[in-house]
Amino acid sequence: MDALPLHTFCVADYQDIDLIHGESLIPMKRALRLLSVLVAVAAIVGWLAGGANRGWTRTTQPVKVVDEVTGIEGIRYENKFVPGLELLGGALICAALLAGSSFLFRDQQVNTITNKNS
Repeated sequence: MDALPLHTFCVADYQDIDLIHGESLIPMKRALRLLSVLVAVAAIVGWLAGGANRGWTRTTQPVKVVDEVTGIEGIRYENKFVPGLELLGGALICAALLAGSSFLFRDQQVNTITNKNS
């Protein structure tokens, strides 16, 4: 069995990415906008899954308990994280900043070659 040359394991073949000229498969503008949408969707889904608290974030949750002997109701606090609107708002502001920063990048210019002889 012949051994394969070492460079076949070390050299990566990137046809879609040219790191020398800074060109990539996804332009920075589109990548930032896509990332901002993903951050916003993840924030909304996380907030809804965490309990969708319309107030401040809570780290304890009140639970009503009834004493078995006396029958008196009481409140006991359990440790439970419930995200509030400030976390949702902060994540949405970060998503808006990412989307806004995409306007700092220019569109990639495509150079076309025209034949003047035809």
